[in-house]
Amino acid sequence: MLWVLSLSMLPVLSAWAGRTIDFFHDFGLHSPKAPALLFIMMIYLWGFAYTYMTKCFIEDNPKEKAELIAQMEVYHYLRHPFWKIGMIVSFILTFIYPPFVFIYTAGEMIFATVRSQNKKSSTI
Repeated sequence: MLWVLSLSMLPVLSAWAGRTIDFFHDFGLHSPKAPALLFIMMIYLWGFAYTYMTKCFIEDNPKEKAELIAQMEVYHYLRHPFWKIGMIVSFILTFIYPPFVFIYTAGEMIFATVRSQNKKSSTI
């Protein structure tokens, strides 16, 4: 439930942050911090909720399917210590420079796209 709630809030918060950040006025240095910080906190909440949901799926499914679920790249990425350290660093950088939230989001999407393997499962 938390995963769906956080996922549904991401477009709303990204639109709010996008409307309040002005890149053309001092490169966004004087943009309000609250929308960007709420957006990045919702990204973190989504990540934690996704990890918990995946863990529940692993526990509730037969061994074959559970192994496939556990091998998903996004699950490994969200459980890695670098993601947790990156959350703290990106929150601090977003507090200092609010447009960083979009730089972080774009970088995370590019990284996930490059790393994804998109395997088709024969058991599902």
